[in-house]
Amino acid sequence: MLFEHGINRVNLSIYSASPDEHAATPVRYIRSCGGEHPRFLAALEGACRKVEVNMWFLPISGVNTLESHLAFWKPLADEVV
Repeated sequence: MLFEHGINRVNLSIYSASPDEHAATPVRYIRSCGGEHPRFLAALEGACRKVEVNMWFLPISGVNTLESHLAFWKPLADEVV
């Protein structure tokens, strides 16, 4: 739907780099895909290939780390650049 409206860039705040981190995230942070990490990941991978995506890390104490974020997301970012 984004592409149909001419949107060519999106900004995202990402808090999970794995289904485990996603499951450990407090409900108040889950905003999309009904809490389903694999579904969100598939949608994001498709979007990254069609529009510019600015991604920000949203740290949540006891749930995620910058290191896990970079280990998971950087290979995708490198692939689509």
